Amino acid sequence: MQNANPNGTLLVVEITGKQVKSKPVIIRGQHDENTLLNHFAWVPTGLEHIQCVLWRMLNAIKIQELWEFYYSVLMDDELMEPFYKAKASHHHHHSYDGGLLVHSFEVATSAADLCRRYNLGHATICIAFIAGLLHDIGKLKMYYNEGDNMPACGQHEAFNFMVLAAPLERLHRAAPNMFEALSSALVAKTGQHPPQYLPETIVRLCDKLSAEIAQCRDAFTGMPEYYWYARSDIEKRIFKRLG
Repeated sequence: MQNANPNGTLLVVEITGKQVKSKPVIIRGQHDENTLLNHFAWVPTGLEHIQCVLWRMLNAIKIQELWEFYYSVLMDDELMEPFYKAKASHHHHHSYDGGLLVHSFEVATSAADLCRRYNLGHATICIAFIAGLLHDIGKLKMYYNEGDNMPACGQHEAFNFMVLAAPLERLHRAAPNMFEALSSALVAKTGQHPPQYLPETIVRLCDKLSAEIAQCRDAFTGMPEYYWYARSDIEKRIFKRLG
């Protein structure tokens, strides 16, 4: 605690009941108290653990240009407030308030874990996590999240660059190679050349996996345990399970 700045230090600690489960961790960077209080107010109940991981990533990212990009996203209230509350889709998967946060977190952590498991290096791990977290950020502009506030209906991947225009431009100037790798995982999927950066492949894989697991779970919700298959309301797809 001796390195803590009382005017702007964020500490993350795990507490169960009255018992401290982990040593307090000082999160890198100087953080405005009002901004942090807003984040705590915006995150849906039950998803606070996701929020803690998002902030702890500031300690994990050692590449300064990526750290600054990620930090600028976290500190953007106009982006983070709807991101915490948005749906990931209208009817397809994670179609509930907070669903975009849950889906994005699943993709980010799964992608980073795969990169780590295959020893792909720190830069690839960081790009995979950030790209996984932001691969659907353009959905904030879609009709099922914007309501009557000038909603859009189209390729949400194209809207990623509109939502992230300012931080992406700064990243482009500071580290063109990091910008290129991150951008490759944020573009539309159709008509693409074979991926050149591994995070692009890994993020797409984890995106599909998160969506299909959510659909399968929804299909079996309320079903007796002995039912070994169920039909999803989405595309009338049949899912089978092994028990």
